[in-house]
Amino acid sequence: MRVRANRLWRLVAWRSLFVAMSGILATGLVACGGGGGGDTSAWIRIDAPTDGSSTGREVVTVSGNSAQDGTIYWYNNGASGVLPHQTICIVACITAFQGDVPLFLGGNTITVQVGNVSDSVTITRFPQVVAAGEVVMETTGERVSGATITLSGDRDSVTQTDAVGSYFFEFLRDGHYRLSASLQPPQFTGCLGFSPDSIEFDVVTDDDIQGLNFTAVQLAPCFRISGRITASTNPDFGQPGIKLTLTDADGIEYIVYSGVSGDYGFWHLAPGTYTVTPSDCFFGCATFIPAAVTVTITDSDVFSNDFTRAF
Repeated sequence: MRVRANRLWRLVAWRSLFVAMSGILATGLVACGGGGGGDTSAWIRIDAPTDGSSTGREVVTVSGNSAQDGTIYWYNNGASGVLPHQTICIVACITAFQGDVPLFLGGNTITVQVGNVSDSVTITRFPQVVAAGEVVMETTGERVSGATITLSGDRDSVTQTDAVGSYFFEFLRDGHYRLSASLQPPQFTGCLGFSPDSIEFDVVTDDDIQGLNFTAVQLAPCFRISGRITASTNPDFGQPGIKLTLTDADGIEYIVYSGVSGDYGFWHLAPGTYTVTPSDCFFGCATFIPAAVTVTITDSDVFSNDFTRAF
């Protein structure tokens, strides 16, 4: 029985090898050293990128196979280079290649060539930049946190200045954009004025755009509510990324997230009564102590509105 089984195994193995080699030969692979320039069976293929695609990347990875032996060259917009490759021969030979090709802004035609055969793809590269600035008080130079910066034009987006008054928008493509600074309810919109009214800029190259700054002028008193989120298991351990919702008497909400040390703040508020509610429902909703606090602003900032996250 063992001898018969071994014979059957060898028959299956030889048949599988024959089918596999027939498939290789059917693709037009040539014997090692036989891929001459006039061999019509030689072929080359670029597996990626997708022909006609667009990207913001500075390089793309090109890979493929060739039945020709020899150096694998790439060409793009007058630049050229050699792609790393490896030739594997089992009865017939196949050369596999993979490497990065730099992209130029605008249209690119990437050609890969070995011997006298080649393949090409087209790809468009667009700029992808960061636009950044800050908001400072006109008279004191103090950084203004919590100001809303609105981006409009070829892309619409909104962000807020951080704890040091800075902001940025990333991944901006080529186009024309406009920035404006403001306060948004339930912030006290009459608290600050901003200059200039707007900033316009164009994205043309790969260079990040800095210095898109606004100046704030104090028009009326406004105040801040702040606190900290800690863990019940360790009161010294701040809880970052916790969502905090401030709701005013009209039901308008203002949302912030706690920072790396668990601190949070709501800026530029008018005197009045507000409710602060923490929440964290990323992996099921956490419990906080207290569940919410009611805060009344009269004529000064209100600190130490702290919460403990129960695990």
